[in-house]
Amino acid sequence: LDRFIFENKGLKIDFGTLLISISWHDIWRARNFKPDLIGALRSHFTEGRNAAKYAAEEMTKAGFDQALIDSVRYCVDKHPDPQFSKRETVESQILHDLDHLDSWSEERLHEIKGYLEESSKGKYVLPLLKRVKGTILSKANHKYYFDSSQRERDKRFPKFAKQVAELSG
Repeated sequence: LDRFIFENKGLKIDFGTLLISISWHDIWRARNFKPDLIGALRSHFTEGRNAAKYAAEEMTKAGFDQALIDSVRYCVDKHPDPQFSKRETVESQILHDLDHLDSWSEERLHEIKGYLEESSKGKYVLPLLKRVKGTILSKANHKYYFDSSQRERDKRFPKFAKQVAELSG
């Protein structure tokens, strides 16, 4: 985040909204994710809405200002893909870019690999990875809102692609 801010100095950012959104955007998924195909799909398509609702409820209980609650709710709701409408706020665009850079990172692949090697379901998932390797790599190659995010992606991608290839065999 600090590098992003440095590279985008002129950007007007509501840091209250952004920092709370970063902190809460994956809380629903972390508590409700089921490591199976149906659970993963359900989580993927409902995580933004559910995380936004959860964050808003907790912020209301804690006595946050309604305007801040609304802006965090919007940002968290809009962070995952797919989105069928444009992300209107700079904070939602930043969260989207940061979340994607994190999702397709070397650290995340190590977590996935560890889970698959330890899980009894891993022996079924690894062959599937071979078939969907191209899809995984194309997802890492989507459009970012900010040039600095795209440059960071371009820097990370060759190592990420190599690790996906190694993981999928």
